[in-house]
Amino acid sequence: MTRSDIVLDDFTAIKDPAEILDYTIYYEALLLESMPPDSIVASTWTIEAIATGAQLTILSESFTGVDATVWISAGGKTNTHHRLVNHVTTASSREYERTITVWIMTK
Repeated sequence: MTRSDIVLDDFTAIKDPAEILDYTIYYEALLLESMPPDSIVASTWTIEAIATGAQLTILSESFTGVDATVWISAGGKTNTHHRLVNHVTTASSREYERTITVWIMTK
């Protein structure tokens, strides 16, 4: 698979195995649609590995009332992908989950 074969959107990213990068999901628009407007009170990140071998590593995670961020390193074999899954809970007990697909490619 080459870079031109991949369709990029808000939930897809390309990462070199040597990079240390952060990824953020913004929930603000979604939370403002809630009645009453809501805010994030808890956030967890997990990695779903698609390939075998060296995997992504979560270095740290954080959140504010409207977004959730994760810092990752490593990645393993090029031309493979992983899924970063973010699960948030809001002050009104709503739960949302979003996934970022991270393709590992040499840049």
